[in-house]
Amino acid sequence: GDEEAARAGFWAAVKQAGKIAGKGGGDTLIAEGIRSAEADVPVRLAASLALNALGELTEDAADEVSLPAAKRKAQLAKAEGMFSEALRLWETNALALVSLGHLRRSRGDHSGAVKLYLRAAELPSVRRPRATWVEDFVSEDRERCVPIAAYSLAHLLTRMQRHKDALPVLQRFGVKYRIAPPVWAAVKRPPRKAVRKPADLDLPCVLAGVVPETLRKTILHAFRPGAPYWGETNYDTREYFSFFYDVKKSPSNAIEELVQDHLIPNLPVDRKIVAAEWWVHARDRSSDMGHQLHFDMEERTLEAEGRVLNPAVSAVVYLAAAGAGPTLVLDQNINNGFANQGWLGYPSDGGCLFFPGDRLHGVVPSTPSPGYRVVLLVALWDRDDFAPGRRRKGLGPQADIPKKAEWVRELPLVKPGKTKPTNLPGHVVPVSPVWEKIPATRGPKMDLPCEMDQRYFVHHAKDFKRIVMKEHCGVEEPKPKRRKVES
Repeated sequence: GDEEAARAGFWAAVKQAGKIAGKGGGDTLIAEGIRSAEADVPVRLAASLALNALGELTEDAADEVSLPAAKRKAQLAKAEGMFSEALRLWETNALALVSLGHLRRSRGDHSGAVKLYLRAAELPSVRRPRATWVEDFVSEDRERCVPIAAYSLAHLLTRMQRHKDALPVLQRFGVKYRIAPPVWAAVKRPPRKAVRKPADLDLPCVLAGVVPETLRKTILHAFRPGAPYWGETNYDTREYFSFFYDVKKSPSNAIEELVQDHLIPNLPVDRKIVAAEWWVHARDRSSDMGHQLHFDMEERTLEAEGRVLNPAVSAVVYLAAAGAGPTLVLDQNINNGFANQGWLGYPSDGGCLFFPGDRLHGVVPSTPSPGYRVVLLVALWDRDDFAPGRRRKGLGPQADIPKKAEWVRELPLVKPGKTKPTNLPGHVVPVSPVWEKIPATRGPKMDLPCEMDQRYFVHHAKDFKRIVMKEHCGVEEPKPKRRKVES
Protein backbone atom coordinates (compact mmCIF):
# COMPACT_ATOMS: atom_id res chain seq x y z
CA GLY A 1 0.00 0.00 0.00
CA ASP A 2 3.05 2.33 0.10
CA GLU A 3 2.85 3.87 -3.36
CA GLU A 4 5.80 6.22 -2.84
CA ALA A 5 8.10 3.36 -1.81
CA ALA A 6 6.92 1.38 -4.83
CA ARG A 7 7.71 4.26 -7.17
CA ALA A 8 11.17 4.67 -5.65
CA GLY A 9 11.91 0.97 -6.12
CA PHE A 10 10.70 0.97 -9.71
CA TRP A 11 12.78 4.04 -10.58
CA ALA A 12 15.88 2.41 -9.06
CA ALA A 13 15.47 -0.53 -11.45
CA VAL A 14 15.00 1.85 -14.39
CA LYS A 15 18.17 3.78 -13.55
CA GLN A 16 20.17 0.57 -13.27
CA ALA A 17 18.97 -0.48 -16.71
CA GLY A 18 19.98 2.88 -18.12
CA LYS A 19 23.62 2.00 -17.58
CA ILE A 20 23.38 -0.79 -20.18
CA ALA A 21 20.65 0.65 -22.42
CA GLY A 22 23.08 1.53 -25.16
CA LYS A 23 24.57 -1.94 -25.54
CA GLY A 24 21.96 -3.12 -28.07
CA GLY A 25 20.56 -6.60 -28.63
CA GLY A 26 18.44 -6.29 -25.51
CA ASP A 27 15.41 -8.26 -26.63
CA THR A 28 17.58 -11.08 -27.96
CA LEU A 29 19.41 -11.28 -24.64
CA ILE A 30 16.12 -11.33 -22.74
CA ALA A 31 14.72 -14.11 -24.96
CA GLU A 32 17.88 -16.16 -24.39
CA GLY A 33 17.62 -15.58 -20.65
CA ILE A 34 14.01 -16.78 -20.63
CA ARG A 35 14.90 -19.90 -22.61
CA SER A 36 17.77 -20.83 -20.30
CA ALA A 37 16.11 -19.54 -17.10
CA GLU A 38 19.52 -18.24 -16.03
CA ALA A 39 20.04 -17.40 -12.39
CA ASP A 40 19.83 -13.63 -12.71
CA VAL A 41 16.89 -11.65 -14.05
CA PRO A 42 17.95 -9.70 -17.17
CA VAL A 43 18.27 -6.05 -16.16
CA ARG A 44 16.40 -4.76 -19.20
CA LEU A 45 13.47 -7.09 -18.42
CA ALA A 46 13.31 -5.84 -14.82
CA ALA A 47 13.48 -2.23 -15.99
CA SER A 48 10.74 -2.83 -18.56
CA LEU A 49 8.45 -4.28 -15.89
CA ALA A 50 9.27 -1.38 -13.57
CA LEU A 51 8.43 1.18 -16.26
CA ASN A 52 5.13 -0.53 -16.95
CA ALA A 53 4.30 -0.49 -13.24
CA LEU A 54 5.13 3.22 -13.07
CA GLY A 55 2.91 3.80 -16.08
CA GLU A 56 0.04 1.93 -14.43
CA LEU A 57 0.37 3.97 -11.23
CA THR A 58 0.38 7.17 -13.27
CA GLU A 59 -2.62 6.07 -15.32
CA ASP A 60 -4.57 5.02 -12.20
CA ALA A 61 -4.07 8.50 -10.76
CA ALA A 62 -5.34 10.00 -14.03
CA ASP A 63 -8.47 7.82 -14.04
CA GLU A 64 -9.93 9.32 -10.88
CA VAL A 65 -13.11 11.29 -11.62
CA SER A 66 -11.97 13.91 -9.11
CA LEU A 67 -8.93 14.89 -11.23
CA PRO A 68 -9.26 18.07 -13.36
CA ALA A 69 -9.19 17.52 -17.13
CA ALA A 70 -5.86 19.32 -17.80
CA LYS A 71 -3.98 17.34 -15.16
CA ARG A 72 -5.57 14.13 -16.38
CA LYS A 73 -4.38 14.74 -19.93
CA ALA A 74 -0.81 15.40 -18.75
CA GLN A 75 -0.81 12.27 -16.58
CA LEU A 76 -2.00 10.08 -19.45
CA ALA A 77 0.67 11.44 -21.78
CA LYS A 78 3.28 10.65 -19.13
CA ALA A 79 1.91 7.11 -18.72
CA GLU A 80 1.96 6.53 -22.48
CA GLY A 81 5.65 7.46 -22.58
CA MET A 82 6.43 4.97 -19.83
CA PHE A 83 4.58 2.13 -21.58
CA SER A 84 6.36 2.90 -24.86
CA GLU A 85 9.76 2.91 -23.17
CA ALA A 86 8.92 -0.38 -21.44
CA LEU A 87 8.33 -1.94 -24.87
CA ARG A 88 11.51 -0.42 -26.27
CA LEU A 89 13.44 -2.26 -23.57
CA TRP A 90 11.48 -5.51 -23.99
CA GLU A 91 9.25 -5.92 -27.05
CA THR A 92 7.28 -8.90 -25.70
CA ASN A 93 6.38 -7.41 -22.32
CA ALA A 94 2.75 -8.63 -22.13
CA LEU A 95 1.77 -6.15 -19.44
CA ALA A 96 3.07 -3.18 -21.42
CA LEU A 97 1.46 -4.36 -24.66
CA VAL A 98 -1.94 -4.52 -22.97
CA SER A 99 -1.47 -1.27 -21.04
CA LEU A 100 -0.43 0.69 -24.13
CA GLY A 101 -3.23 -0.95 -26.13
CA HIS A 102 -5.81 0.26 -23.61
CA LEU A 103 -4.37 3.77 -23.70
CA ARG A 104 -4.30 3.92 -27.51
CA ARG A 105 -7.89 2.68 -27.63
CA SER A 106 -8.99 5.37 -25.18
CA ARG A 107 -7.37 8.03 -27.37
CA GLY A 108 -9.26 6.85 -30.44
CA ASP A 109 -6.27 5.12 -32.09
CA HIS A 110 -8.18 1.91 -32.73
CA SER A 111 -5.87 0.55 -35.42
CA GLY A 112 -2.85 1.08 -33.14
CA ALA A 113 -4.66 -0.64 -30.25
CA VAL A 114 -5.61 -3.60 -32.45
CA LYS A 115 -1.95 -4.16 -33.37
CA LEU A 116 -0.85 -4.09 -29.72
CA TYR A 117 -3.66 -6.40 -28.55
CA LEU A 118 -2.87 -8.82 -31.38
CA ARG A 119 0.81 -8.96 -30.41
CA ALA A 120 -0.11 -9.70 -26.79
CA ALA A 121 -2.86 -12.22 -27.64
CA GLU A 122 -0.45 -14.28 -29.77
CA LEU A 123 2.36 -14.51 -27.19
CA PRO A 124 3.34 -18.15 -26.59
CA SER A 125 3.36 -19.75 -23.16
CA VAL A 126 6.78 -19.84 -21.45
CA ARG A 127 6.03 -22.05 -18.46
CA ARG A 128 8.99 -23.91 -16.99
CA PRO A 129 8.97 -27.25 -15.11
CA ARG A 130 10.74 -25.74 -12.11
CA ALA A 131 10.27 -22.53 -10.17
CA THR A 132 12.48 -19.74 -11.54
CA TRP A 133 12.27 -16.00 -12.05
CA VAL A 134 10.69 -16.81 -15.43
CA GLU A 135 7.60 -18.03 -13.58
CA ASP A 136 7.37 -14.89 -11.45
CA PHE A 137 8.27 -12.25 -14.02
CA VAL A 138 7.12 -13.71 -17.35
CA SER A 139 4.85 -16.75 -17.21
CA GLU A 140 2.26 -15.53 -14.73
CA ASP A 141 1.90 -12.17 -16.46
CA ARG A 142 1.41 -13.81 -19.85
CA GLU A 143 -1.14 -16.27 -18.50
CA ARG A 144 -3.14 -13.33 -17.17
CA CYS A 145 -2.59 -10.90 -20.05
CA VAL A 146 -3.25 -13.13 -23.06
CA PRO A 147 -7.01 -13.56 -22.27
CA ILE A 148 -7.31 -9.83 -21.49
CA ALA A 149 -5.61 -8.93 -24.78
CA ALA A 150 -7.77 -11.39 -26.73
CA TYR A 151 -10.99 -10.11 -25.13
CA SER A 152 -9.97 -6.49 -25.71
CA LEU A 153 -9.17 -7.34 -29.32
CA ALA A 154 -12.54 -9.04 -29.90
CA HIS A 155 -14.37 -6.17 -28.17
CA LEU A 156 -12.61 -3.50 -30.25
CA LEU A 157 -12.97 -5.36 -33.56
CA THR A 158 -16.67 -5.74 -32.80
CA ARG A 159 -17.02 -2.00 -32.13
CA MET A 160 -15.27 -1.35 -35.44
CA GLN A 161 -17.82 -3.71 -37.08
CA ARG A 162 -15.05 -6.07 -38.13
CA HIS A 163 -17.18 -9.01 -37.03
CA LYS A 164 -15.49 -11.55 -39.30
CA ASP A 165 -12.09 -10.69 -37.80
CA ALA A 166 -13.49 -10.87 -34.27
CA LEU A 167 -15.00 -14.33 -34.77
CA PRO A 168 -11.81 -16.49 -34.44
CA VAL A 169 -10.77 -14.48 -31.39
CA LEU A 170 -14.14 -15.12 -29.70
CA GLN A 171 -13.92 -18.81 -30.56
CA ARG A 172 -10.80 -19.02 -28.39
CA PHE A 173 -13.11 -18.41 -25.40
CA GLY A 174 -15.69 -21.02 -26.43
CA VAL A 175 -18.56 -18.51 -26.20
CA LYS A 176 -21.63 -19.47 -28.19
CA TYR A 177 -23.46 -16.16 -28.67
CA ARG A 178 -22.58 -12.52 -29.22
CA ILE A 179 -24.48 -9.25 -29.55
CA ALA A 180 -25.48 -9.29 -33.21
CA PRO A 181 -24.00 -7.03 -35.93
CA PRO A 182 -27.27 -5.04 -36.47
CA VAL A 183 -26.92 -3.65 -32.95
CA TRP A 184 -23.42 -2.32 -33.60
CA ALA A 185 -24.46 -0.95 -36.99
CA ALA A 186 -27.32 0.97 -35.35
CA VAL A 187 -24.91 2.53 -32.83
CA LYS A 188 -23.09 4.24 -35.71
CA ARG A 189 -26.27 5.85 -37.00
CA PRO A 190 -27.45 9.07 -35.32
CA PRO A 191 -30.99 9.11 -33.87
CA ARG A 192 -33.78 10.17 -36.19
CA LYS A 193 -35.53 13.48 -35.65
CA ALA A 194 -39.21 12.74 -35.17
CA VAL A 195 -41.92 13.58 -32.65
CA ARG A 196 -45.09 11.68 -31.78
CA LYS A 197 -48.02 12.60 -29.60
CA PRO A 198 -47.86 11.56 -25.93
CA ALA A 199 -50.81 9.23 -26.52
CA ASP A 200 -48.53 7.06 -28.67
CA LEU A 201 -46.03 6.45 -25.84
CA ASP A 202 -44.89 2.98 -24.93
CA LEU A 203 -41.86 1.50 -23.18
CA PRO A 204 -39.04 1.95 -23.76
CA CYS A 205 -39.15 5.62 -24.71
CA VAL A 206 -37.01 8.75 -24.40
CA LEU A 207 -38.66 11.94 -23.22
CA ALA A 208 -36.84 15.22 -23.79
CA GLY A 209 -37.09 18.05 -21.29
CA VAL A 210 -38.03 15.86 -18.31
CA VAL A 211 -35.41 17.66 -16.23
CA PRO A 212 -35.78 21.46 -16.06
CA GLU A 213 -32.51 23.11 -17.05
CA THR A 214 -31.92 24.77 -13.68
CA LEU A 215 -32.44 21.43 -11.92
CA ARG A 216 -30.19 19.59 -14.39
CA LYS A 217 -27.37 22.08 -13.86
CA THR A 218 -27.70 21.83 -10.08
CA ILE A 219 -27.50 18.04 -10.10
CA LEU A 220 -24.74 17.98 -12.72
CA HIS A 221 -22.68 20.42 -10.63
CA ALA A 222 -22.86 18.02 -7.67
CA PHE A 223 -21.44 15.24 -9.88
CA ARG A 224 -18.86 17.26 -11.81
CA PRO A 225 -15.25 15.98 -12.05
CA GLY A 226 -13.53 16.88 -8.80
CA ALA A 227 -16.82 17.21 -6.86
CA PRO A 228 -16.85 16.09 -3.17
CA TYR A 229 -19.23 13.23 -4.06
CA TRP A 230 -16.57 11.12 -5.78
CA GLY A 231 -14.04 11.32 -2.96
CA GLU A 232 -16.49 11.07 -0.05
CA THR A 233 -18.13 7.92 -1.46
CA ASN A 234 -14.85 6.37 -2.72
CA TYR A 235 -16.67 5.91 -6.01
CA ASP A 236 -13.61 4.72 -7.95
CA THR A 237 -12.95 1.75 -5.64
CA ARG A 238 -16.26 0.95 -3.93
CA GLU A 239 -18.68 -1.73 -5.09
CA TYR A 240 -22.28 -0.90 -6.07
CA PHE A 241 -24.25 1.41 -3.76
CA SER A 242 -27.52 3.31 -4.11
CA PHE A 243 -29.77 5.62 -2.10
CA PHE A 244 -33.39 5.07 -1.05
CA TYR A 245 -36.25 7.56 -1.21
CA ASP A 246 -39.72 6.98 0.26
CA VAL A 247 -41.89 8.97 -2.13
CA LYS A 248 -44.54 9.51 0.57
CA LYS A 249 -42.09 11.97 2.14
CA SER A 250 -41.45 15.48 0.85
CA PRO A 251 -38.21 15.90 -1.12
CA SER A 252 -35.16 16.91 0.90
CA ASN A 253 -32.73 17.39 -1.97
CA ALA A 254 -32.61 18.07 -5.71
CA ILE A 255 -32.65 14.40 -6.75
CA GLU A 256 -35.70 13.58 -4.63
CA GLU A 257 -37.29 16.70 -6.10
CA LEU A 258 -36.57 15.38 -9.59
CA VAL A 259 -38.12 12.01 -8.75
CA GLN A 260 -41.20 13.41 -7.03
CA ASP A 261 -42.03 16.36 -9.29
CA HIS A 262 -40.73 15.30 -12.71
CA LEU A 263 -40.13 11.56 -13.13
CA ILE A 264 -43.21 10.10 -11.46
CA PRO A 265 -45.69 12.61 -13.00
CA ASN A 266 -44.24 11.94 -16.46
CA LEU A 267 -44.19 8.15 -16.33
CA PRO A 268 -45.43 6.88 -19.71
CA VAL A 269 -47.21 3.93 -18.03
CA ASP A 270 -49.74 3.73 -15.22
CA ARG A 271 -47.92 2.55 -12.08
CA LYS A 272 -48.45 3.37 -8.41
CA ILE A 273 -44.90 4.24 -7.39
CA VAL A 274 -44.19 3.88 -3.66
CA ALA A 275 -40.39 4.15 -3.53
CA ALA A 276 -37.37 5.13 -5.57
CA GLU A 277 -33.75 4.06 -5.51
CA TRP A 278 -31.05 6.09 -7.24
CA TRP A 279 -27.35 6.00 -8.07
CA VAL A 280 -25.09 7.87 -10.46
CA HIS A 281 -22.34 6.98 -12.93
CA ALA A 282 -19.69 9.07 -14.64
CA ARG A 283 -17.74 7.38 -17.43
CA ASP A 284 -14.83 8.88 -19.33
CA ARG A 285 -16.08 9.07 -22.93
CA SER A 286 -12.58 8.55 -24.34
CA SER A 287 -11.88 5.25 -22.58
CA ASP A 288 -15.44 4.02 -22.18
CA MET A 289 -15.92 0.33 -23.09
CA GLY A 290 -19.62 0.51 -22.41
CA HIS A 291 -21.44 -0.73 -19.33
CA GLN A 292 -21.94 -4.40 -18.52
CA LEU A 293 -25.28 -5.98 -19.44
CA HIS A 294 -27.20 -6.47 -16.18
CA PHE A 295 -30.57 -6.42 -14.44
CA ASP A 296 -31.80 -3.78 -11.97
CA MET A 297 -32.62 -5.62 -8.74
CA GLU A 298 -33.04 -4.93 -5.04
CA GLU A 299 -29.73 -6.41 -3.93
CA ARG A 300 -30.35 -6.33 -0.18
CA THR A 301 -33.39 -8.61 -0.56
CA LEU A 302 -31.56 -10.84 -3.02
CA GLU A 303 -28.64 -11.37 -0.65
CA ALA A 304 -30.81 -11.83 2.46
CA GLU A 305 -33.60 -14.01 1.04
CA GLY A 306 -32.62 -15.10 -2.47
CA ARG A 307 -35.64 -13.32 -3.97
CA VAL A 308 -35.26 -11.44 -7.24
CA LEU A 309 -37.19 -8.17 -7.12
CA ASN A 310 -37.18 -5.87 -10.15
CA PRO A 311 -38.45 -2.28 -10.19
CA ALA A 312 -41.64 -1.46 -12.07
CA VAL A 313 -39.82 1.04 -14.27
CA SER A 314 -36.16 1.91 -14.66
CA ALA A 315 -35.16 5.42 -15.66
CA VAL A 316 -31.90 6.71 -17.10
CA VAL A 317 -31.65 10.48 -16.65
CA TYR A 318 -29.08 11.88 -19.05
CA LEU A 319 -27.38 14.74 -17.22
CA ALA A 320 -24.50 15.16 -19.69
CA ALA A 321 -24.46 12.38 -22.25
CA ALA A 322 -25.60 13.68 -25.66
CA GLY A 323 -23.54 11.98 -28.36
CA ALA A 324 -22.17 9.32 -25.98
CA GLY A 325 -22.91 5.60 -26.11
CA PRO A 326 -26.61 4.63 -26.26
CA THR A 327 -28.38 2.47 -23.69
CA LEU A 328 -29.17 -1.02 -24.98
CA VAL A 329 -32.40 -2.56 -23.61
CA LEU A 330 -33.16 -6.18 -24.52
CA ASP A 331 -36.61 -7.77 -24.36
CA GLN A 332 -35.15 -10.38 -22.01
CA ASN A 333 -35.70 -10.94 -18.28
CA ILE A 334 -33.74 -13.07 -15.84
CA ASN A 335 -35.82 -16.23 -16.40
CA ASN A 336 -36.38 -16.37 -20.16
CA GLY A 337 -34.14 -17.20 -23.12
CA PHE A 338 -32.35 -14.96 -25.56
CA ALA A 339 -34.35 -11.98 -26.77
CA ASN A 340 -35.19 -11.54 -30.43
CA GLN A 341 -35.57 -7.79 -30.15
CA GLY A 342 -33.97 -4.89 -28.35
CA TRP A 343 -33.88 -1.10 -28.39
CA LEU A 344 -31.13 1.48 -28.42
CA GLY A 345 -31.94 4.58 -26.39
CA TYR A 346 -29.87 7.57 -27.51
CA PRO A 347 -28.94 10.14 -24.85
CA SER A 348 -30.44 13.62 -24.86
CA ASP A 349 -29.17 16.04 -22.19
CA GLY A 350 -32.01 16.69 -19.78
CA GLY A 351 -33.94 13.78 -21.26
CA CYS A 352 -34.87 10.47 -19.71
CA LEU A 353 -35.10 6.91 -20.99
CA PHE A 354 -37.88 4.86 -19.37
CA PHE A 355 -38.01 1.07 -19.79
CA PRO A 356 -39.52 -1.97 -18.00
CA GLY A 357 -37.50 -2.58 -14.83
CA ASP A 358 -37.02 -6.33 -15.35
CA ARG A 359 -35.25 -6.08 -18.72
CA LEU A 360 -31.61 -6.86 -19.42
CA HIS A 361 -29.75 -3.66 -20.28
CA GLY A 362 -26.38 -1.94 -20.50
CA VAL A 363 -24.49 0.69 -22.47
CA VAL A 364 -22.95 0.13 -25.89
CA PRO A 365 -19.70 2.08 -26.43
CA SER A 366 -19.66 4.73 -29.10
CA THR A 367 -16.99 6.87 -30.77
CA PRO A 368 -14.50 8.25 -28.20
CA SER A 369 -14.99 11.94 -27.39
CA PRO A 370 -13.84 14.40 -24.69
CA GLY A 371 -15.56 14.70 -21.32
CA TYR A 372 -17.68 12.39 -19.21
CA ARG A 373 -20.95 10.56 -19.76
CA VAL A 374 -22.84 11.49 -16.57
CA VAL A 375 -26.15 9.74 -15.90
CA LEU A 376 -28.50 9.43 -12.96
CA LEU A 377 -30.13 5.99 -12.68
CA VAL A 378 -33.47 5.67 -10.89
CA ALA A 379 -35.35 2.48 -10.05
CA LEU A 380 -39.04 3.25 -9.52
CA TRP A 381 -40.76 0.68 -7.30
CA ASP A 382 -44.46 -0.21 -7.14
CA ARG A 383 -43.81 -2.65 -4.27
CA ASP A 384 -42.12 -2.44 -0.88
CA ASP A 385 -41.85 -6.10 0.16
CA PHE A 386 -38.11 -5.74 0.62
CA ALA A 387 -36.14 -7.79 3.14
CA PRO A 388 -36.95 -6.68 6.71
CA GLY A 389 -34.45 -4.83 8.83
CA ARG A 390 -32.90 -1.41 8.91
CA ARG A 391 -31.23 0.03 5.88
CA ARG A 392 -27.47 0.36 5.90
CA LYS A 393 -26.02 3.31 7.76
CA GLY A 394 -23.00 3.20 5.48
CA LEU A 395 -22.96 2.92 1.72
CA GLY A 396 -24.57 -0.09 0.06
CA PRO A 397 -27.79 -1.04 -1.77
CA GLN A 398 -30.72 1.24 -0.82
CA ALA A 399 -28.69 3.19 1.74
CA ASP A 400 -29.95 6.24 3.57
CA ILE A 401 -28.50 9.52 2.36
CA PRO A 402 -25.72 10.71 4.74
CA LYS A 403 -27.21 14.05 5.77
CA LYS A 404 -23.92 15.52 7.01
CA ALA A 405 -21.91 14.73 3.86
CA GLU A 406 -20.58 17.73 1.96
CA TRP A 407 -21.84 16.36 -1.37
CA VAL A 408 -25.45 16.34 -0.11
CA ARG A 409 -25.24 20.08 0.58
CA GLU A 410 -24.50 20.56 -3.13
CA LEU A 411 -28.00 19.22 -3.98
CA PRO A 412 -30.35 21.92 -2.63
CA LEU A 413 -33.99 22.07 -3.59
CA VAL A 414 -34.49 24.11 -6.78
CA LYS A 415 -38.28 24.31 -7.26
CA PRO A 416 -38.11 25.12 -10.99
CA GLY A 417 -41.81 24.53 -11.69
CA LYS A 418 -43.48 21.99 -13.95
CA THR A 419 -42.23 20.96 -17.38
CA LYS A 420 -43.87 19.67 -20.54
CA PRO A 421 -41.66 16.84 -21.80
CA THR A 422 -41.60 15.96 -25.49
CA ASN A 423 -41.46 12.40 -26.77
CA LEU A 424 -38.44 11.62 -28.96
CA PRO A 425 -39.36 8.38 -30.76
CA GLY A 426 -36.34 8.76 -33.03
CA HIS A 427 -34.14 8.40 -29.94
CA VAL A 428 -35.36 4.82 -29.35
CA VAL A 429 -34.37 2.59 -32.23
CA PRO A 430 -35.63 -1.03 -32.36
CA VAL A 431 -32.96 -3.57 -33.36
CA SER A 432 -33.34 -7.21 -34.35
CA PRO A 433 -31.82 -9.72 -34.08
CA VAL A 434 -29.88 -8.82 -30.95
CA TRP A 435 -28.00 -12.12 -30.48
CA GLU A 436 -26.02 -14.12 -33.02
CA LYS A 437 -24.83 -17.69 -32.64
CA ILE A 438 -21.08 -18.35 -32.89
CA PRO A 439 -19.92 -21.55 -34.65
CA ALA A 440 -18.10 -23.90 -32.30
CA THR A 441 -14.47 -24.92 -32.83
CA ARG A 442 -12.24 -27.58 -31.30
CA GLY A 443 -9.24 -26.97 -29.09
CA PRO A 444 -8.51 -25.61 -25.58
CA LYS A 445 -10.51 -22.59 -24.46
CA MET A 446 -9.68 -19.58 -22.31
CA ASP A 447 -11.88 -18.14 -19.57
CA LEU A 448 -13.38 -14.72 -20.16
CA PRO A 449 -11.55 -12.12 -18.00
CA CYS A 450 -14.11 -11.32 -15.29
CA GLU A 451 -12.69 -7.86 -14.63
CA MET A 452 -13.45 -6.77 -18.21
CA ASP A 453 -16.40 -8.92 -19.29
CA GLN A 454 -19.23 -6.67 -20.52
CA ARG A 455 -21.33 -9.78 -21.28
CA TYR A 456 -21.62 -8.94 -24.95
CA PHE A 457 -20.28 -12.48 -25.56
CA VAL A 458 -21.83 -15.35 -23.57
CA HIS A 459 -22.17 -19.13 -23.46
CA HIS A 460 -25.92 -19.34 -22.72
CA ALA A 461 -28.92 -17.14 -21.84
CA LYS A 462 -28.90 -18.58 -18.32
CA ASP A 463 -25.39 -17.22 -17.77
CA PHE A 464 -26.94 -13.97 -16.57
CA LYS A 465 -28.96 -15.63 -13.80
CA ARG A 466 -26.06 -17.88 -12.80
CA ILE A 467 -23.82 -14.85 -12.37
CA VAL A 468 -26.44 -13.02 -10.29
CA MET A 469 -27.01 -15.97 -7.96
CA LYS A 470 -23.30 -16.66 -7.55
CA GLU A 471 -22.32 -13.05 -6.89
CA HIS A 472 -25.13 -12.24 -4.45
CA CYS A 473 -26.21 -15.54 -2.93
CA GLY A 474 -23.04 -17.63 -3.16
CA VAL A 475 -24.82 -20.37 -5.12
CA GLU A 476 -24.66 -21.41 -8.74
CA GLU A 477 -27.61 -22.21 -10.92
CA PRO A 478 -27.06 -25.59 -12.57
CA LYS A 479 -25.52 -25.28 -15.99
CA PRO A 480 -27.76 -26.28 -18.90
CA LYS A 481 -27.43 -29.96 -19.76
CA ARG A 482 -26.09 -30.82 -23.15
CA ARG A 483 -28.45 -32.72 -25.40
CA LYS A 484 -27.35 -36.23 -26.20
CA VAL A 485 -26.64 -36.60 -29.90
CA GLU A 486 -28.02 -39.81 -31.36
CA SER A 487 -25.56 -41.71 -33.52
